[in-house]
Amino acid sequence: MTPIVFKWTDFAIADGLRLGAILVIALVLNRVLRALTRRLIPAAGAEGLGRIARMREQHVKTLSGLLYSAGTAIIAVGAILTALPVFGFNVTPIAAVAGLASLAFGFGAQHLVRDLINGFFIIIEDQFIVGERYRSEP
Repeated sequence: MTPIVFKWTDFAIADGLRLGAILVIALVLNRVLRALTRRLIPAAGAEGLGRIARMREQHVKTLSGLLYSAGTAIIAVGAILTALPVFGFNVTPIAAVAGLASLAFGFGAQHLVRDLINGFFIIIEDQFIVGERYRSEP
């Protein structure tokens, strides 16, 4: 056999197993996250069949979808950053650039971040009802 075949078999045995393990762990974490966010919805719908219960169910569906999307993004980024050293990439500069970018984003978009956090609290505290309109007249 040629040396190229030996390189590929060594890579497949050593690094392939590691990449496979990273992928399997990421998929398992994603499925666990999905199961946890789906368990939130029936608990909210069991309150009753009235209008308030339906609104609460919509509220919980929105928040569980948000949690699932954010969690999936975090799991994917973590899996990619864990897999990059297998291919010979140094993750430290990427982490440093991401830290500086988040710091610059935090300083540059303080009002945007503040509005995002306030909007999240408005949704959590249920200050507005779905379909409610703003009226400036008394």
